[in-house]
Amino acid sequence: DLLSAFRDLSSDNQIVITTHSPVFAGATNSNSVILCIKDSQSIYEYARKGKENEFIDMIVDELGIKPSYNLKDHHEKIVFVESSNDSRFYEIVCQQLIGTNLLKNKKVLVLPFGGGQDIESFLNIDYFDNSGRQLYLIIDSDKYIGNEAKQQQRATDFSKKKKGTALVIDKSCIENYYHPRAIERIYKLAANTFDFIKPEDNARNYIKGVIAAQTLEKKNIKEKNNFKVFNEMTKAEWNEVIEKNLCDFLKVILS
Repeated sequence: DLLSAFRDLSSDNQIVITTHSPVFAGATNSNSVILCIKDSQSIYEYARKGKENEFIDMIVDELGIKPSYNLKDHHEKIVFVESSNDSRFYEIVCQQLIGTNLLKNKKVLVLPFGGGQDIESFLNIDYFDNSGRQLYLIIDSDKYIGNEAKQQQRATDFSKKKKGTALVIDKSCIENYYHPRAIERIYKLAANTFDFIKPEDNARNYIKGVIAAQTLEKKNIKEKNNFKVFNEMTKAEWNEVIEKNLCDFLKVILS
């Protein structure tokens, strides 16, 4: 409905929209999409003649799922996660500890919903509940801000759906799963510079505190969504930081 309204307005106006929504991006002609990727600087990509599919693949990589998904397709299960970075995180966990892919599984659709308060508006849509598919939800515990009880209640409410199953992860967020030895290898730091990040810690504040105390500012250690660290971690290190019930939950999804 929103897209239709913008299309009506566009007959007399130029409409520019910024979004992280794979649903919205998937409903838009790829020739009308500009993809902004932030690295050391902003990089703007767009569809080039003869390479439209390559551009769509870039959008898929950035948003975490195929943007033009359709619930009338072959997906048997839908997994709701809080962000595209969460979907990438769970993909690595599945590769390392289960030996298979989550995002490339043709029977499973991983759908980022935005997290926070969006969960109420997004996950209560009857469209998903009536789709006949198994629905799964994985959300952060948010322990570091005292939101664990609220997150547990959201999981309980979701599990009341016809085919809904939910899990609140043990740790505050995905950054709490960084393995200290992997951080030290990536940034060439002395052994035991970092300790294991506790489930209730604010991971970003903890890392900033270590950086300040050890005067490591020049190392440019990224606190949030540092996939260099996740990709560096060994299977043994993943086993040290991932709780069994999270791994078991992912196995059920992939079974």
